Amino acid sequence: MPIGYLMDLWECHKQFIGISKPRKDHNIDDIIPEYL
Repeated sequence: MPIGYLMDLWECHKQFIGISKPRKDHNIDDIIPEYL
């Protein structure tokens, strides 16, 4: 198991139990506006 995968799982676990918050709080509509 690569160490990056293990660190990602640990970060997901911390977010699940409420220790840390997700770093990005973006929506797809913020990145790509509705011009189409």
